[in-house]
Amino acid sequence: MARLYSHTKLVADLTSTERAAMLGLLSIEFLGVRREDFIRDLNEKESVVLIRLENSEGEVVGFSTLVTLDLPGAGRRVKGIFSGDTTVIEEYRQTSGMGVGMA
Repeated sequence: MARLYSHTKLVADLTSTERAAMLGLLSIEFLGVRREDFIRDLNEKESVVLIRLENSEGEVVGFSTLVTLDLPGAGRRVKGIFSGDTTVIEEYRQTSGMGVGMA
């Protein structure tokens, strides 16, 4: 099985090819995905973890969108990470390369 690598990028730095791949993956896994809803939701996030085959330029086989939130907690502000849209092609869900990051 191919090795997977995760690579985190700012939403603003995503290429049109990466955005199209993400929309395609989401459309495979969920019914009724609309491009305009995907774009709106993506633009509300800060970054994306892209899961790729073999290297940081490989085929995108999964992703998760992320946003940092400031939350109230015990009299102080607490940072939280919210994961939005997330999907991985089924054949790669059980692989061990998910935690291997690229610099």
